[in-house]
Amino acid sequence: MSVKLKDKEKAFLQLMMRSKSLVKDQALNLCLKMELASNDKELDSLIRKVNKQIKEFRFEIRKFIDEESGNVHFVFINLIDNHISRLSTLYTKAQLEYFKKVISAIVLSPCGYVDYNKALNLTSQLVDHNVKLRVSEADEMLKHWNQEKYLATKKDQFNICLGIRSLTELDVYLKDHFPNNVTSCDMCKSICIQGTNCPHLGVKLHAHCADKYFKNFKNCTICNC
Repeated sequence: MSVKLKDKEKAFLQLMMRSKSLVKDQALNLCLKMELASNDKELDSLIRKVNKQIKEFRFEIRKFIDEESGNVHFVFINLIDNHISRLSTLYTKAQLEYFKKVISAIVLSPCGYVDYNKALNLTSQLVDHNVKLRVSEADEMLKHWNQEKYLATKKDQFNICLGIRSLTELDVYLKDHFPNNVTSCDMCKSICIQGTNCPHLGVKLHAHCADKYFKNFKNCTICNC
């Protein structure tokens, strides 16, 4: 028999539902203030307890490592509908088609990110004549999706990549539409868009996973590259 959530735990869940994603340090600081958890182990225990309660409603708070920063995030996701069509209630047809173009350009790029100006110019590739989006509108949408964590700006501030919410909420869409481009990191097994390819083994590693690996090994222990 599952234990019901206490008021403070319900408040934490509500905050997760509103924010959609929290960096682990943010989540832990929040739990410290709410007197729910004081360390990583207690935080993980809290997340497991909350997940047991929301599982029947097909929601989950999932731990995920951000490709760009390597930071651990807790992401509130909908397990029922993790296809891009779920966004059709939030955006116009033109905005959604543009979002798909941006996602496609990022995933198909060899480096896993695209130049901001290139992303803006994707408005010219909207093939449906009834679907039009001005560049100024595209600029607003890119900033909006960055704020909503569907996209992320790289450290150089000139390129954009997939944000934490796209990597978690839209993973089924990404794997279905880009089966030859979307792989899993050979170390952490999470979805990998940005990463380092091993030319000998054909595997891909996140940069932060590769950094951890090569702290212990000077060369790859399998192919010695």
